[in-house]
This record gives sequence, structure tokens and C-alpha cells, in this order.
Amino acid sequence: MTTDKATEDDPETCKSIRKEVTPISSPPGTNEYFASLDKSTMACIKNGGDVIKNSRRSELFPSRVYCKPYIPAAPK
Repeated sequence: MTTDKATEDDPETCKSIRKEVTPISSPPGTNEYFASLDKSTMACIKNGGDVIKNSRRSELFPSRVYCKPYIPAAPK
């Protein structure tokens, strides 16, 4: 969405999705929203992320789905 703010410490997966999928301002439930969600889901998977369904939406996590970026394991 155009209201989402990018930060410097965003994972590379998130940065790649933002480059591939143009932000929209269309509200959830519209054709444009679903098309953007489909593109975002494909970009998430293509860039190594996992798509997580959010069944307990809250003010802090309002979206229906999130992309969990790939985070390499810390060296031992």
C-alpha cells in the first residue's frame, strides 16, 4: 500500500518486493488490491520469503497476509 513506510533496515526480501510491485492506494476488496496482493505473494516466494496468513489481525498487525523474509542462520 502507498501508506506503508519503508525503512533502512528492511530485509532484502522486502526491498526486492517493493521494487517489483508498485504500491497502490486501492482499498482491500477491490480488483486492484487483489491483483497487487497476488503480485506481492509471488514476489515474496520468488525472493525466498514465506507467506504467512494473519488470522489474528490487530492494530499492530492489520494485514491479512505477511511475507516473512528469509533470514540466514547466525554463524556458530
